Amino acid sequence: MRMPDGRPRALCTDHGQTDSKFVKPRNQGDFTNQGGIWFGKRQRYTQGMVEMGRMLLVLGVALVVIGGIVMLLGRTGLPLGRLPGDIIYRGKNTTFYFPLATSILISVVLSIVLFLIGRPKR
Repeated sequence: MRMPDGRPRALCTDHGQTDSKFVKPRNQGDFTNQGGIWFGKRQRYTQGMVEMGRMLLVLGVALVVIGGIVMLLGRTGLPLGRLPGDIIYRGKNTTFYFPLATSILISVVLSIVLFLIGRPKR
């Protein structure tokens, strides 16, 4: 069904009553584009996506750096992963490995490093 001026009825606020006041179509409501910058609800959505993208990028770089450090530590001959307290079960067709002591050691070292980095300067 169309209004007298030819616009679809769904775009009118009064739905075909005598004095018709037209509103913007739903796909343009809060999504006005002025000079390539989005305003309204869409801006909040795109800002969140940009922030999430940056966070994923930083996490990816951090994982690459941590992976490189672990590879270098593996070549130094440190017994990480072979400490007393690491659980290893070798069955006939399976192997279960849980580096408990190594995990605790890494946790303590990282806690100390992060405490020293995050401590306010006095």
